[in-house]
Amino acid sequence: MKSAAPQYFDGKVRGRRASAFTLIEVLVSLFILTIIISIGALSLDKVLEEGKLQKQSTAFKLAARKAMRRSITENRSYSVFMRESFFSLSPSQVRNSADGQPVIVEPQEDGSHIPGVRHLLPEDMLLLIRRWREKEYRLPDKIGEEWVFQPSGFCEPLSVEIRHGESYVRMTFNPLTARVDEDELYIP
Repeated sequence: MKSAAPQYFDGKVRGRRASAFTLIEVLVSLFILTIIISIGALSLDKVLEEGKLQKQSTAFKLAARKAMRRSITENRSYSVFMRESFFSLSPSQVRNSADGQPVIVEPQEDGSHIPGVRHLLPEDMLLLIRRWREKEYRLPDKIGEEWVFQPSGFCEPLSVEIRHGESYVRMTFNPLTARVDEDELYIP
């Protein structure tokens, strides 16, 4: 009768396979795990970048809708004032004098002539605009530019790009509804 105990020869076990992993198996597993983690990290970066851009574009869309709604309900012109680093919703800078003639408030470089709450873009983001019949997106003038909403509810057609490095979101607004007709998101 044979015993169930393993037989030893030169210190090695016969009849059983060792239950440990070889060095090559461990290295292959670590390599595969590294690849999976790096793919996940790249995907997470893109998702975070998209979130940053969408947050700023949503704020701009809301400012446009509020400007249109206020201009109609208050029966006065409202505007979205834009600079490369911020935008704000305020009554239009075009005022009527006592005799009904339009008077433009002289803009100041520090932006102190702009009433209303400013929405500041993060430091590494830029606001670019493309007005009707312009071919390229550009920075707003140094003193800023207004996008005016008339009491009738109309505004001029405008395209806005919010840029963060090479990534951007572009929005083209409808002059009748102040809603986005075309929306493009690019993240390399």
